[in-house]
Amino acid sequence: NRPRWLAAFPWRSARVYVALRHAAAIIEQWMATQPPQSAPPPGPTGNRRSELERIKAAKWPSAGRDERIARAIQAWESLPPPPYHLDPATWKWLAEDPDLESA
Repeated sequence: NRPRWLAAFPWRSARVYVALRHAAAIIEQWMATQPPQSAPPPGPTGNRRSELERIKAAKWPSAGRDERIARAIQAWESLPPPPYHLDPATWKWLAEDPDLESA
């Protein structure tokens, strides 16, 4: 008693069907003997997002965040202006040009 979907395949022989059923039974039996999989350990092989959040929290703690941002803005504003003037469209073109990345 073969399933109806089997008729759609070119390898409709009963031998192939029996071989597939036998292989499925072996795989099911093997899977039943395996212990359940546990979650991967945290770290480079585990959840990379949580690892990145842990590293960021260690490097930049939330205490003093506002002071760090204020110092960064002050340092950015204290930089001298570039010796050339580019309009925003040119800056955008430079930032998005793929040829400049490979140069």
